[in-house]
Amino acid sequence: FLKFPYKAVTQLVCRCVQMESLEKASQMLHLTCLLIPQPALATLCYLLQFFEAVAANSSTNLMDASNISIVMAPTLMPVHIAASSRNDRQNC
Repeated sequence: FLKFPYKAVTQLVCRCVQMESLEKASQMLHLTCLLIPQPALATLCYLLQFFEAVAANSSTNLMDASNISIVMAPTLMPVHIAASSRNDRQNC
């Protein structure tokens, strides 16, 4: 049984986000998603749909996309402090 390299995928996603071209970033993000095992990808899709529903009610719950990312990103995509600078972590 091979262990899936989630840290490598996390690094790829961070690099996609930092790309200058939105079109290239989108393409690279789609390719990166192909590396994620199907059960984990299905879970991620479900969570993103849930976050979208929460953000749609931000006028009531004050949880817009920015606030959701501040709360959830460290859990869903941990970026180790030793491995990157604070600025890189915040950008990702």
